[in-house]
Amino acid sequence: MQLLQQHILQSVKLGVSAVIYPEAVQMRGLAEAYNRLQRLMQLSMDKRQSVMVYKPSAEAADTHNSLWNLVEEMVTGLKQLHRSKTEDALARLQQLLEGLPGSSFARAYQMLHFLILHVLRELREMSSIDSQEEEAIWSKLDKSESVKHLLQVMTQLVNAGLEGTNKKKNSELLMAAAKDYIRTHYSSDFGIDDIAGTLGISSSYFSLLFKQYFGETFVEYMTKHRMEHAKSMLLLSDKSITEIGKAVGYAERRYFTKVFQKYTGEIPSEFRDKRK
Repeated sequence: MQLLQQHILQSVKLGVSAVIYPEAVQMRGLAEAYNRLQRLMQLSMDKRQSVMVYKPSAEAADTHNSLWNLVEEMVTGLKQLHRSKTEDALARLQQLLEGLPGSSFARAYQMLHFLILHVLRELREMSSIDSQEEEAIWSKLDKSESVKHLLQVMTQLVNAGLEGTNKKKNSELLMAAAKDYIRTHYSSDFGIDDIAGTLGISSSYFSLLFKQYFGETFVEYMTKHRMEHAKSMLLLSDKSITEIGKAVGYAERRYFTKVFQKYTGEIPSEFRDKRK
């Protein structure tokens, strides 16, 4: 990694930092491992070029993990058009920061600054914030000198996002929220009534929108989504057929096998053995 850093510095005059996870990570833990490394990198921004190894169990890390989790809750609430969930996560974020000891504020400031950029990027991708609102956020962010000021920026950003989602509660945004809900809940047992209730629309309207937007029914989409995850797990993990079935939302192995065979033409064990 140090050799790579040297070559990058010589070639493009760019200092690059790297952070290393010290142990093997299973497929289902990759996202969390990546988030931990990302947080560690952000909290070490004062180092222009370095190679770090992730070390868990620091009390400060727990605090910053909590900050990150609350911001992820806010982003999820915005994506799901869920005002109360978003505002509740923002309130708990404020309480957490107000309760920090003075010695933690420097690192909390750095982390909060990064989290604001994370939320801003998400809102831009959702088209829930216009260019004028974004410029106002950048202007305040540049002038912020304390955690209190950054909290005000975060509050303004979340309010802009909530107003944007309310203005744009159209079919495209609803289906984007539906897609995000499926991505985060596919391993649990839920149906059209559950997801339509979360979006605040009727089941029949949801079914109509879903078919128009995705070109297939909700059941067809869910089956494909779950089966593709199951295929990946069969090839990239050593989990049992029963465990994989449960991980993609099928409590009974027999039913999972039946659906999988209908989708692929093979039972799960045959699919795994042939390709391994």
